[in-house]
Amino acid sequence: MEGTKTKYILVALVAAIIVVASIGLVLMTNESQGITALEGNEIANSLAKEWNESAELVYVMGMGEKYSDGRCEKWGYTYTNNNPDMNLSKGFALTICANGSIYSGELEHPPSPSIINDWIIDSDTAVEIAMSDSSIRDFMRTYYSEYLEYFTLTAGGWRIIWNDWGFMDDPHNIAVRIDATSGEITDVYNP
Repeated sequence: MEGTKTKYILVALVAAIIVVASIGLVLMTNESQGITALEGNEIANSLAKEWNESAELVYVMGMGEKYSDGRCEKWGYTYTNNNPDMNLSKGFALTICANGSIYSGELEHPPSPSIINDWIIDSDTAVEIAMSDSSIRDFMRTYYSEYLEYFTLTAGGWRIIWNDWGFMDDPHNIAVRIDATSGEITDVYNP
């Protein structure tokens, strides 16, 4: 009788663990992965204007996990206070995370004096545009890689780099530059 109770308790315990693990898996897979650059930009712009009313965006970078649909776990935004005297110019960096966390800090100098103007192509759209290029599609078919290594926006537009670290051969990568206002592919680099 004692052995039978122990077996029932053990079976109930294993079943409870399976149910809890299944619920956790469902919650994790249903959670939206990442945010687009424009989604984070809405928050970043308002915070940058609080820092300095004349703040201008100069750099956007995908950070953390980068997903194949153009979303990232977090996005970094860098602003300048646009001071005409570069010696007095300051920068402001913000990290907007998909989980709602926000990190910020002032920089001695912004990384670029070139302002990002008229940005309308979002990161997910930039990936769709890139995938319309035959060189990018060929790279994906050849190396089975959707690993986004580098994802940035500057005054020159979007720059996206996919990387395949290689197996039994050298690493391979391909880069694309996309105009952030027109959506035109301006350069594809496949060394």
